[in-house]
Amino acid sequence: MSLIGALNNTFAGLKDTEARLNVTSQNVTNADKAGYTRKVYNSEYSTTDFSTIPSGGTIDAAFSDPYLQKAMIEDTSDAGKHTTVATYLEEYANNLGKISSQSTISSAIDGIAAALDGLSVTPEDDSLKVQVVNEAERVAYELTSLSDNIQDLRARADQEIGNIVDEINASLQRLDEINVQITLTGSTGRSVAELEDQRRTELEKLAENMDINYFVDNNNQVNIYSGGRPLLDSAVHQLDYTAASNVAGSTLYPAGFSPIDLNGTDITTLIKGGELAGLIDVRDSYLVEEQEKLDEFATALMDTMNALLNEGAPYSARTEIVGDEIGFAAADPLGGTGFVRIAMTDTTGTVQSFTDFDLTAYATVNDMINAINVAFGGDITASLDVDGRLNLVSNVATQGISLNQLDSDIGGESFSMAFGLNGMFDGDGAEDITVSSYLLANATHLATSRLSSDPALIVGDVGISPGDGSLSKELNEALSSTLSFNAAGNFSAQSETLDRYIDKLISNIAVRASNAADAAETSTLVLEQTKTTFQNLTGVNVDEEMTNLIDLEAKYAASARMMSTIQQMFDELINAVR
Repeated sequence: MSLIGALNNTFAGLKDTEARLNVTSQNVTNADKAGYTRKVYNSEYSTTDFSTIPSGGTIDAAFSDPYLQKAMIEDTSDAGKHTTVATYLEEYANNLGKISSQSTISSAIDGIAAALDGLSVTPEDDSLKVQVVNEAERVAYELTSLSDNIQDLRARADQEIGNIVDEINASLQRLDEINVQITLTGSTGRSVAELEDQRRTELEKLAENMDINYFVDNNNQVNIYSGGRPLLDSAVHQLDYTAASNVAGSTLYPAGFSPIDLNGTDITTLIKGGELAGLIDVRDSYLVEEQEKLDEFATALMDTMNALLNEGAPYSARTEIVGDEIGFAAADPLGGTGFVRIAMTDTTGTVQSFTDFDLTAYATVNDMINAINVAFGGDITASLDVDGRLNLVSNVATQGISLNQLDSDIGGESFSMAFGLNGMFDGDGAEDITVSSYLLANATHLATSRLSSDPALIVGDVGISPGDGSLSKELNEALSSTLSFNAAGNFSAQSETLDRYIDKLISNIAVRASNAADAAETSTLVLEQTKTTFQNLTGVNVDEEMTNLIDLEAKYAASARMMSTIQQMFDELINAVR
């Protein structure tokens, strides 16, 4: 081999060692950079008749396992979903309370029961009536507050869905830009390893938000799919979503919320992973079920108390009765059977006039109204207000209106219950339950007994006794009796007391929150293990790099000595020629 050949070989070795030194220094410098993976310089060689020498090379990732990367992407989506669900359920469970600390709903029910118990003994005690109404207000407040909390959480989840969709679109745009950069950089022969790190990091960010499938094609371009539909191929396919301006119990997917739209297709139900799937599950499943259970509790409470209280007549008879039920029209079929007794009583409960109405005789609501007006000759005015409520107004000073339901039946309810004339609560569920307005206005109108149903009743008889607390006793007993609850949320139909049902509700959300937390912890541990495995295989070990540096220094020094020796040989050759 000639001296020139030796010089060329040595110079090529110096350049190759220098390239390796640059990669080693890059690894050390970026050792703590998030998402950075160790790089290596893969030398390329050319062979001549006399030798094989380095002729350049490429900077590549030291380790590449597409299956491990995909496992990490999948684990990221799982952890994102479970962590999101756990966060929301834990917050609601904390708001609902714990059985061991006595929920405020249960204690309010107990408060009503205690007041009713005392009222059954001393029904003339107005302070106990006030206490019953106050505790009823407390129950209503707790139920509406919990319902508001559920809807606030659903609204927050819905807003977050909009934010996550924006993040997904930003990630897709960034990945598309990386695809372009990889193509341009690769076409110049430069390394794309750093861009591939950026791509993997962005894929992890995307996977945290939603479940994805992806592959890298022959041109080193990433293609991304979700639910079998493309998010990124030759173009970006962005998601579209508009968060709801208001969320209530009646706001349900799909009618109440916008679709998560991808190229004109609603993919909401196709999203199975990531924070987006967790938010959808919370908004459309878990919290909807919790609302349904609260509503079932509220409905059972209202139906039970209202059915009994509508049978009663307060000793201090009301001069104006406005029904809680709205939407009646004069021409509506009455569809009633049996009899209802309506009387006018004075301040001592003495009957001044009364009529037993045969409901089968009246075809429409208006027929019934006319019959009342005729029967009392103007002493009572019956009418429907603008909202379709039945109004009964006494036109005689010091005389109020009292009812006894007898055997009346309108659609399975007593006359008073059907029109909501004397209930304790008003509303359709936990979201809007309130204490009836007449009780809020005057708690002494709380009925403790019934108007006499004696067939021999005559004007001048005592129709309501101030010392009769029988209805209060029945109301108290109803609170602790076994009721029938319909299937609601994740509860099947069952028979329970009110206290036991609310305890089950509290216990169940605690279990659901705990299970969600366990799933979040497990999925997070799995993700951390996968990341640790990936980091161990791809991360930079500074000690290892320093060892490589020592080896490269030795190789560089050897090549330098070789260059010096060849230079001396050239000098001796030149001197010999001279």
